[in-house]
Amino acid sequence: PGYGFSENVVGYGTRLAERHDNHFHFKAGESIIVISNSGKNSSPIEVALYAKKKGVTVIALTSLEMSTTSKTVHPGGQNLHALADYTLDNLGVTGDAITEVHPGRFAGPTSTLIGATLLNLLTLEVLDWLKTHGHPLPLVTSQNIPGGMEANIELSKQYRTRLSKLIG
Repeated sequence: PGYGFSENVVGYGTRLAERHDNHFHFKAGESIIVISNSGKNSSPIEVALYAKKKGVTVIALTSLEMSTTSKTVHPGGQNLHALADYTLDNLGVTGDAITEVHPGRFAGPTSTLIGATLLNLLTLEVLDWLKTHGHPLPLVTSQNIPGGMEANIELSKQYRTRLSKLIG
């Protein structure tokens, strides 16, 4: 494991965002979700800054308890939540561990479980908005049901130039 090393390399997040932009082209008015539990590391902050320069709406998924009390390591001096247009607070504790397993040592991170739940709930809200406003619903079908893979191949054709790692 990298133990968070790449998150703190100044310039790494900018390069990641540039690479994605070069392949898939950020478009003003679109949204990006930037995830950083601490909200203080350079790479996610740089991704957010790059996206904002392109007119992309930035949604941060972070622990506000940790993000508002941790000093940023980014030279710009701001934490992720301060740059974001919207923030999803995972309500995590500082250190992202809730069970003391040895004196002063904690385990049991909550950010992954709560983050996944928040993203799934956000997806449902977006789908409801799309449906209410008469837009098609870009739903991936389970490949384990008849016709699922075929439906996903057709869906992927619409987004091939926008998203990576699509099938078909």
